[in-house]
Amino acid sequence: MAEYIPWLTALGLAMARPLGVLLIFPVFTTHSLGSSLLRNGLLVAIALPITPITISSSLIHSHILIHWCFAIMMELVIGVTIGFFAALPFWAIEMAASLIDTMRGATMASAINPTMGMQSSVFGILFSQVLSVLFLIAGGFNSLLRVIYGSYDLLYPGEKILFFGEKLFSFIKMQWGLMFELCFNFALPALLVMLITDLSLSNQFWSTDLSQPLH
Repeated sequence: MAEYIPWLTALGLAMARPLGVLLIFPVFTTHSLGSSLLRNGLLVAIALPITPITISSSLIHSHILIHWCFAIMMELVIGVTIGFFAALPFWAIEMAASLIDTMRGATMASAINPTMGMQSSVFGILFSQVLSVLFLIAGGFNSLLRVIYGSYDLLYPGEKILFFGEKLFSFIKMQWGLMFELCFNFALPALLVMLITDLSLSNQFWSTDLSQPLH
């Protein structure tokens, strides 16, 4: 039994980085999958191929608690960073849907969005579900796995990684701006159609009552 303990330890270390991804990526959150058991099963399935990599780390045979805390924290940060960049299109489409529903006056008809785990507008739920389906059938999950597994070539687990610099925060700021740009690109055609509809009704009518069915 003792010979399996290093492998179980390596599996636990291998699960830290994918856990960071699944914590923030909307498609595989607990709300989307329905239970934490399904997410944990997916987490183990992703981590199993990484176990032979983590078993060779010198950290496996270390008994210093601070080394383990630092390594697990860094693995989680790397995973959350990957999940942040992967989740940007989903957040952008949610923002675009909320903008469209605000424009058409349907924000009161909100419900729990299982993908985002929070209250969302009608179009927000629809667009999030459609984007999740497109992500899965278009091979997005395979691309996400390639990014996770490829990150181990650059950022080996258990090593000291100092990547918190000005360039990283500038890159995150640029991606954050890209999310807003995607939001307006998604929403702009629908917003223009609704604006033209409102203008075409002229100010002789009560546009709130007449234009909402057209929207």
